[in-house]
Amino acid sequence: MRIIIALILLLLAGCTTTPITSTSVVPPATDASNALMCLIRAQNGDCAAPCPMPTATMGTACAYLPDATTTLGALPPALEGCALAAGQQPIVAAVSGIQTTICAKAGKVIGTGTTAATPVVTIVPAAKP
Repeated sequence: MRIIIALILLLLAGCTTTPITSTSVVPPATDASNALMCLIRAQNGDCAAPCPMPTATMGTACAYLPDATTTLGALPPALEGCALAAGQQPIVAAVSGIQTTICAKAGKVIGTGTTAATPVVTIVPAAKP
């Protein structure tokens, strides 16, 4: 679990060619965050739904750079963008397996409506002496 959290933090800390700000929309980072939230839910007994599959794809983020025109300064952002775009795919796959394991250990099956319910309190009258 610590490795998954560390990987997600690395993904969230990465930058693309445009700096990531608090208002940036970064689908791979959202996918990684959703995967982490899925594990937290499973750890707390919520096995009602499988972990969401990633919606982001690598697209052109991992396209090869031209040898003749790529500057050294362009390399780190290109690598970070590719890592961010591609990194969430294996994380989500691993999280899905971890969710299955956590739920199985708790005796629950994913997708069986195991969300937390409001507890029912039954009042039993005291026995008369």
